[in-house]
Amino acid sequence: MILSIQKKIERQMDKELDWIVGETCSILFARAEESGGVVKRGTIIDAVARVVGQCLLEREPGFADEIDVREFDGVARDAIYGMTEETFELNSSGVAQHVAEMCVAYWEMRKMGMRTTYATRRDPMSDYNPFGNEGGFCNPMKLKMLHGD
Repeated sequence: MILSIQKKIERQMDKELDWIVGETCSILFARAEESGGVVKRGTIIDAVARVVGQCLLEREPGFADEIDVREFDGVARDAIYGMTEETFELNSSGVAQHVAEMCVAYWEMRKMGMRTTYATRRDPMSDYNPFGNEGGFCNPMKLKMLHGD
């Protein structure tokens, strides 16, 4: 039986994932209460995206080479910017639930072959640091010291 994308999302949004999202919010608020701070929506969104992504990758590790957990950060940010006023006015757990559902929807679409603009896989050459090389990066003082002038 072929499941619709909606059914696939509903299947992933099970009691375990609900508990993980709720517990993540509880931990954030407990830490904020201990330190006398507040929890911003951005903090909740980032944390929820991270734990939902990790949970989904643990459930289906075969996609770990194709889907990076960091992709969910971008999805979560877009999810909050795309919220309706009604959703945005929900309490923090409602917003967290919305973000979790968006992350799961993204997960299911990626598994179906959707291309992403959120991919953060790094190019091996991205570690190149011109300032870390001998002589520096067009730094006349370093070049002068290198040649003993």
